[in-house]
Amino acid sequence: MPPLITFLSPQENSTYGCPDVLLSFNISVGETSANTFQKIDRVYYKGDWEESDHLAGYHTINAATFDITEFSLNVTVPEGKHKLLVWTEGEGTYWEDTVVYEFYKGAKGRSYSFYITGSESVVFTVDTTSPTVSVLSVKNETYRTSEIPLNFTDNESVSKINYCMDGQDSVAVAGNITLTGLSNGEHSLTVYATDEAGNAGASKTITFSVDMPFPTTLAAASVSGVFVVAVGLLVYFKKRRR
Repeated sequence: MPPLITFLSPQENSTYGCPDVLLSFNISVGETSANTFQKIDRVYYKGDWEESDHLAGYHTINAATFDITEFSLNVTVPEGKHKLLVWTEGEGTYWEDTVVYEFYKGAKGRSYSFYITGSESVVFTVDTTSPTVSVLSVKNETYRTSEIPLNFTDNESVSKINYCMDGQDSVAVAGNITLTGLSNGEHSLTVYATDEAGNAGASKTITFSVDMPFPTTLAAASVSGVFVVAVGLLVYFKKRRR
């Protein structure tokens, strides 16, 4: 069997928020028969953003002792979705009879050398750009209501959205909502978004005012109440004079 390559990092279809990505993988020789010897000598890697490959090292991995060698190094990856390939080169020997004469035919046994390779790839994304968040529904103006729709948009898939009102603790939301219970006066609002790579972005801070008119029904009722009290007092004092 060919050499076995197992990626530890980067992981398949993962997103990273830093261009310096850890490349870590294990290599072991494939399964061999009793009369076969294999070893891996050279390990290479290449990203789709590069023109040439890189030598990760000369490491002998011996099938006879079932060695597993871990490679670990940092690679600088540009923004975007990428594919990285790792492959190995080595050699092996297969023999017949009971005596081994490697790489040539002998009198008491025959041995044949062969070339072995193995490869594996991983696809991942580097995203170092913060998401762009825009508030659509709240404007820098005065509202005559205590309930205002909060609609916003972002330019990429995000994992977390929060808004902050008047410098208070942020509130997590899953999407557009309606702000309720707003008091009269001036308010400030900022919406924050975090993408899958951990990059955080913020909208422009919107300053607006709420100026709800005093309820006319309540005012009329209050005036009526005062009139009734006044009339009652007048009748009382007239009775007292008699």
